[in-house]
Amino acid sequence: MSQVRVALNKHEIGPTVRSALATIPCVDLHTHLFPPSHGTLFLWGPDELLTYHYLISEFFCIAPSDLTEDQFFSLSKKEQADLIWDHLFIRRSPISEACKGLLTTFNKLGLKEEVTKRDLPAIREFFKKQNPEEYLEKVFSIAKVKYAIMTNVPFDQTETIHWVPNKKPIPPQLKSALRVDPILKGDWNTVKDSLKIGGYPETLDGLRSYLKYWVSIMDPVYTIASVPVDFKYPCGNDLFEKVLLPFVQELNLPLVLKIGVEREINPKLRSGGDGIVVADCSNIKR
Repeated sequence: MSQVRVALNKHEIGPTVRSALATIPCVDLHTHLFPPSHGTLFLWGPDELLTYHYLISEFFCIAPSDLTEDQFFSLSKKEQADLIWDHLFIRRSPISEACKGLLTTFNKLGLKEEVTKRDLPAIREFFKKQNPEEYLEKVFSIAKVKYAIMTNVPFDQTETIHWVPNKKPIPPQLKSALRVDPILKGDWNTVKDSLKIGGYPETLDGLRSYLKYWVSIMDPVYTIASVPVDFKYPCGNDLFEKVLLPFVQELNLPLVLKIGVEREINPKLRSGGDGIVVADCSNIKR
């Protein structure tokens, strides 16, 4: 029996599309999330949300003139969050994308009354009662995110200790991506230090073996790196041309290049001081 299709009128299209999208699980392709098993790298709770670097940058657009960046970062995380909450959510209307995102998060977690009252202490009390593992599952369920891809740096010892010698549990909601910025930068000193700690020869062959080892440990979905603003290809960077490119080709591992990132445009704001510039994408053609 043939199925009869009824055409939607123009007033029905919007609600129908929104309804469909609201039920489809998505994948977050690039995050800086970590699982609860990774200790202090697992950032969660209202103070971490309030001190996200987007909000820090926004805060310093209207911060008291006698408060310097160094003074701000010398405060505890709670004190930083209190300042941002006061200036961006109490004294001013929180209409920026970053502010609305935070309020949407609180509302979706069932904190609408606390948000309406601007009651940050009550919001903090809610989070204190949460179990980290259960909270992670709850957030992914509410957001309808099937899984998110982390950013994992094999050249950062604060991260690698959670993978070796004993790999800590990773929930199914999180998958790995291998971040290799030092290779794109030609930062041999950082690479060499990691090879030495890992017991690998401080050579290009040693780097190949090192990357293969970490792929076997992390099982990444892709490899990723921010591309230096002045990057050209060919670039004369042996770490990139003789190691990374043949490596990802051999393993059929996608390589994601973040083009146009300019670090520390305003270094006093730390990660909040990064920006983007006009980039030459013709290199990708090559």
